[in-house]
Amino acid sequence: MSYSFSVKAQTADDAMEKVREEMDKVVETQPVHSADRQQALNAAVSFLSILRSPKPTEDVYASVSGSVWSGDAGELNSASVNISVGFTQKA
Repeated sequence: MSYSFSVKAQTADDAMEKVREEMDKVVETQPVHSADRQQALNAAVSFLSILRSPKPTEDVYASVSGSVWSGDAGELNSASVNISVGFTQKA
């Protein structure tokens, strides 16, 4: 099962909170992602933490996608995550 979402916020900390909220929604609708939730959150924190502070005209964005494939017994056969973070102009 796979997921993909993007968030935008005024600060990296606010973006991380939004990422957590979105991952909670993913796990709610696709419980198999409880297995990789923390790893995806750790990756997002790692990348958001290396960004400079946003300029007054910028917002922070984070895009997160991932997938897992589980076998009949529920064990994972594969897992992936993709994180992209940066800045976008405020609307």
